[in-house]
Amino acid sequence: MNVKPAIYEFRDYRRFLGAWIASSAKEGRGQLARISEVAAIHKTTLSQIFHGSKELSLEQAHRVAQYLGLTDAETEYFVLLVNHERAGSVDLRKLFLRQIEARQKSHQQLSNRVSRSRELSSEERSIYYSSWIYSAVRNLTAIDGFQSAAEISKKLGLELSLVNKVVEFLVENGLCVRKSEGLRPGPQMTHLESESPLVVRHHGNWRVKAMERHPVLRAEQELAYTAAMTLSVSDVGKIRALLADLVQKTDEVVGPSASEKLYCLCLDWFEVL
Repeated sequence: MNVKPAIYEFRDYRRFLGAWIASSAKEGRGQLARISEVAAIHKTTLSQIFHGSKELSLEQAHRVAQYLGLTDAETEYFVLLVNHERAGSVDLRKLFLRQIEARQKSHQQLSNRVSRSRELSSEERSIYYSSWIYSAVRNLTAIDGFQSAAEISKKLGLELSLVNKVVEFLVENGLCVRKSEGLRPGPQMTHLESESPLVVRHHGNWRVKAMERHPVLRAEQELAYTAAMTLSVSDVGKIRALLADLVQKTDEVVGPSASEKLYCLCLDWFEVL
């Protein structure tokens, strides 16, 4: 399992790039060629940049950051590192270094923020429940093999830059944490009351995903069931109780179960009007 380096641990963009390449699959073979292509840098020039005789331009730095899938904040920090190396005077280098140190300190304070004892704000909850992606990414980090944004991006078929933004939000709000092995679920918990206006959006997000999955369901592992039916008024409550009991029994199985696969349960029982 390859864990991508955290950019805020570096003050030299070359060292960061070297660590990022080394952490890639197959020990980074082919990455220099891909960086050369996406950043429109001749291979000879890129070699000179890595050896310190030339520097990335700001435009090249931005393209490289996009290829690496950095978030907006990480991209700004990467460009700041490049500016530091490009500075033509001692005083200007000192100025950029102070900015680098300030960014590192700010990030560290944010990473150390304790989220266990607080609830998500209304704005944070609205972001988390705006898309199925947030809960999917968070849950995937509990499964071995999905401790980096790159691995999650590949699993979900999403752009790496998008997954990085989601990860940044999850980490900032204690829903995920960065450990030595990579991303893992954090101590912060989420819960929606039945009367919350976000409930409809949350249910809708995952039901859309369920509909996307229906055409390719694997009969031996997955299940979809829809049935319109008529029944007595007295039996309506019985069915509702059976389904509630199923949910409780499902929770009892899932609770102690090892995190190996990401599944979603969507259950509907309603009167057709």
